[in-house]
Formats: sequence, C-alpha cells, structure tokens
Amino acid sequence: MAACSDSREEAAEYGALAQAHLQNGNIPAAREAIRQAVSARDDVVELQLLRGRIELAAESPEAAYGAYYAALALDPVNVEALQAVSQLGLTTGNLDQSLDATDRILTLDPNQPSALLVRGLHELVRRRYSDAIEYADRLAATGGMNENARILKARALFLDGKTKEALAQVALPGEAEAIEGGIAPSETIALTRLEIFREMRDEARLAAEFTRLKGMRQQDVGLRLDEANFYFRRGRPDEAADFLTNALSNDNVTETNAVEATRILDEYGADVLDAGQWRQIASRTSQDALPTLSRYLLTTEALDPARILINAIEGRAKPGLVARLQAIAGDNSAAARSAQAVLSADSTNCDALVAQSRVFLARNRAEDAVRLAQQASSECPQDIGAFFAAAEAYDAWERPASTRRILGQALTENPQNFTVAKTFADWLMANGEARPAVAVMRRYTRDSPSSQRGWSYYGTICTRANASCADEARARFASVSDRYGLDLSTGQLQPNGLFGRFVTR
Repeated sequence: MAACSDSREEAAEYGALAQAHLQNGNIPAAREAIRQAVSARDDVVELQLLRGRIELAAESPEAAYGAYYAALALDPVNVEALQAVSQLGLTTGNLDQSLDATDRILTLDPNQPSALLVRGLHELVRRRYSDAIEYADRLAATGGMNENARILKARALFLDGKTKEALAQVALPGEAEAIEGGIAPSETIALTRLEIFREMRDEARLAAEFTRLKGMRQQDVGLRLDEANFYFRRGRPDEAADFLTNALSNDNVTETNAVEATRILDEYGADVLDAGQWRQIASRTSQDALPTLSRYLLTTEALDPARILINAIEGRAKPGLVARLQAIAGDNSAAARSAQAVLSADSTNCDALVAQSRVFLARNRAEDAVRLAQQASSECPQDIGAFFAAAEAYDAWERPASTRRILGQALTENPQNFTVAKTFADWLMANGEARPAVAVMRRYTRDSPSSQRGWSYYGTICTRANASCADEARARFASVSDRYGLDLSTGQLQPNGLFGRFVTR
C-alpha cells in the first residue's frame, strides 16, 4: 500500500510539473515530465488526458491519439477522450476506433455538431455519399458549424459526380452558382474551392483561389510550393521559378517542405532556377532545409547551386556535404581529408561515407567503395546519392547482379523519384534488359500518375525496347498536362479530414 501511495504521489508531482511546463510553452520539458508521470502510474485518466494535450501541442497527432485512447480505456464515457479519439482516429487512420467513439458521442447527444461532422466524414471515407450529405444536413440544422456543413456537403456532392450542386455549396456572393446569397470567402471555403477546381482542371479559377489564399495563409510554405508547381505545369516557368524561389526564401521552411521542393525540381529540373535565385534561397531559407536541398543538387550534379547552398549551412551537416561536393567535383585529395575528419567523429555520417566511397572508387578501390556506399544507403535510405554511389562501385567491381539489386532497392525506398527510376531504367537498357527497364518506368508512372516527365520517359523506353506501350505513354502524357498537383506520396494515408486533396483510391 505504501508503494502504491508513493507511486501516486510521484505521478501527481510529475503531472503538476508537466502542466506547468505546458502552460509556459516548454513542450519538450512537458513531454519529459508527463513521461515520468505515466511511467509511475499509467492508470490515471487525468494524466493520460494531459499527455494527449501535450502531444497535441507538440503537433504529434499519433502520440496524442494513443494517449486519449488510453484515457478512454480507463473511462469509457470521458467526454474529452471520446471527442479526441473520434477526431484524431479519423485523421490518423484508426477508423474503427474513431467511428465507435463518434457513435458513442451521438448516443449521448444526437445533435453534437463535431460528432455529426466526423460521422459524415466517415461516410465519405466509405464512399456513402448520400449518407454523408444527410449528416451534413443534420449538422446544418443544429445552427452550428454551418460552414463545415457546407464543405462536407460540397465534397460529398462532388465525389458523387454532382459538380454543379457541389459548387453551389461553396459559391461566393455574386457567382452564378450561389444559393442563399452565397457564402463569405473564408480560408476554409477557399481551400475547398481550390481542390474542387483542381479536380475540374479549371485553370483560371484555380489560379484565382491560389491568389485569394496567398493573403489568408501568408506563411503556408506548402501552399506556395503547390502554387509553384501549378505554374510550372501551366507552361509558365519564369513565374513558377519566382514562386518556388519565394516559397523557399523563408525561415519557416521545414525539412518536409524541402523534400516537397525536391520533388518539384525532380519533375522540372534543377536548372529552372538561376544562380541569383539560388543565392536568394541560400540567404533566406531555414537551416533545416539547406542540407536536403543540397543533397538533391549534389546527386543530380548541379554543383554550382549546391556550392551556393552548402556555403550557407551553419550546422553540423556542413563538413560532410563539403566533402561530398569535393568528391563529386573530382578534388579527391581534399575530399579524402574532409571525409576522414568527419568520420573520425561520426562513423555513420552518410555524406562523408558517400564522399569517401567516391574517393576510393576514383583510386580503383572498388571493394572499399562498395562497403562505404552500402553503409550510407543503409543508414540513409532516402539519400538516393548513396545508392548511386554503391551502384557505380558495384559496376566498377564488375558485380552487375549487385548493381541491379541496389538500384532496385533505391526505387523501392524512393518510388516517386524520377531520377532513381530513370537511372535504373537506363542501366537495365545498357545491360540488355529491355523488358525490366520498361517495367521500372511502368512502376514509376503507376506511383506517380501525374508526372509528365515520367510518362515522357516511359514512352522513350518503350520505343527503345520496341514495346507496345509507346502509344499509351504518349496518350497519358497528354492527358496529365492539366493535372495541377504533385501525386500524394505512396503509403500516405488518404486525407480523411474536411480538407485536402480528393482521393478515391
């Protein structure tokens, strides 16, 4: 009994500390304190609820869902836990648990607005569009969340093929489709219209919504990147390059944003930006983004812009990237010294491993080059340059089966990377494997069906292989000319919330 009392007191003390840290905005300290509290007692509802609030503040929805689900297991009628599991379960892919919690809320209160909204979204996920519309109407009848009710109904109508009726729900005052005088152009309405016009391939109205949202979400880097891609696809590269440069010239750019930017560059080429634009990005973007952008440029051998970005890096990533740049530029003596200095302190640094691998390859030490590049590709599977270094080393060592394997692994790890797919297909063609080369590009276009560059090169490989797919590739290339958006990442959860791209897979 004394031990039980001690653990409860310890949990309470850490819980109070976690609450204080949360109120003061010190999220890392709050997470550590609540970890200690739950470690002492994991059967206290209040602590699990506090853990959920802290994880939400830390922008970790999966961890927050886990905390609230644990709270719900302890108290099945806890209102906060029910609402959190209902909402977070939907967006994190825990659909059965979300639906169960939502139905429990509606049993307690049949007109609870948030639950009606989530219940309607579940019907969208199930493609029961008429049922989703019914929940939207029930939500509207409560008098609350009217805007969300309209958006839910608009999405359901649009997915049900009723485009005119869908537009009526989100039409602005004065527009031909407007009903009941239209609805004010809020941020959420503009986001919904953006996605409808994207699916309609309505270039003019899509451009207007991007412009509208620019004033509403000035710090939304992802939206700016989306707009840059839109202008590239419209065939207006100068404007698109300006949009891309301005999007990345922001100290709010995250590593995730940088990855998205490399996908745009992979589709249209790194040379879409000139030296002045790269210098602007280097001087204004965040330190989180610079290494990711630099690695992409190094891998595609865009050395001048890579040098500009690497020179702007201030953190621990810089020495390894300097070594990598030196190796790719052919300055092997300097690269060897730089890489060794990094590896002596951190033997797992992928940039230094790739640099040293390339130095060994230049010195005809293919087996050593393979060992280092293999380690780099294992440590950093999203670093396509590590796979390429390994492939080149295996080729020099005359191990074609291993080259084939490592390039296949690169594509598995990076299925939507055009540079990987093209490199693998080219190697297969050069080694007399035409049918597998066609299969590689077919796989890439399946995972990236909106990629014009992918369909174009698929057609090239089909022609070179005398395969029957060339006509299909040309037709698909033409058909995606007005697909205004990058493909969602493979494995990404379907966006089950009220906003986001329309996905019916």
